[in-house]
Amino acid sequence: MPKYSICIPTYNRSELLINAAESALNQEYEDYEVLIVDNHSDENHQTVIENYLSQTTISNLTYIKNSSNLGMMGNWNKCISFAKGQYVSILSDDDLLAPNFLRNIDSVVNKHPKCSCFVKKEEYEISKPLPDLRKGECHN
Repeated sequence: MPKYSICIPTYNRSELLINAAESALNQEYEDYEVLIVDNHSDENHQTVIENYLSQTTISNLTYIKNSSNLGMMGNWNKCISFAKGQYVSILSDDDLLAPNFLRNIDSVVNKHPKCSCFVKKEEYEISKPLPDLRKGECHN
C-alpha cells in the first residue's frame, strides 16, 4: 500500500490531464500512486488518454473510466474510494504539482502525525496542518 495517492479526477480535458499526470508522476518521492478517474468523457478524450497510457510503463499509474457521469463531487468520491494510499491528494486535471510536493508534504505529515487534513497556504509554502477534529485536537 502506498503512503500517498495523488488522485486526478478528469472530464474531457485530455491535453490538460496529461500535463497534470506528468507533474504527478515526476515526484522526488517514491511511495505513491497516481490514480486518474475519468468521469465518462467522450471518445476523443478516451483515445488521447489511451494513447498516452500505451506509451508509459509506469507501474504506479492507474486509469479508471466511470460507466456514467457522476458529477464533480461524485467523481471526487470515486477517486477517494479507489485510492490505496494512507493519505490522499486531489489534483485537478488543469493543475500541476511541483516535483517536491510529496517530499514537502511528507515532512509535514511526519512532524504532525495526529493530523488528518493538511492545507497549502500559498504557492510552494506548506501551512501548519489543520487539527484532527475527529479526535478533538485543536492547534492555533
